[in-house]
Amino acid sequence: MREKGCIKCGSKDARTKEVAMTGTGLSKMFDIQHNQFVVVYCTNCGYSEF
Repeated sequence: MREKGCIKCGSKDARTKEVAMTGTGLSKMFDIQHNQFVVVYCTNCGYSEF
């Protein structure tokens, strides 16, 4: 199986980071961050995807 790399620069060095963001309505008004995501980013060029 062929290993894939970054679609921007081809680097195979990537990291992950968990982030939390507000939604809409009351959660946005009170800055309640209940939407959690994992971001995968390239350590070479910085390109990221959720």
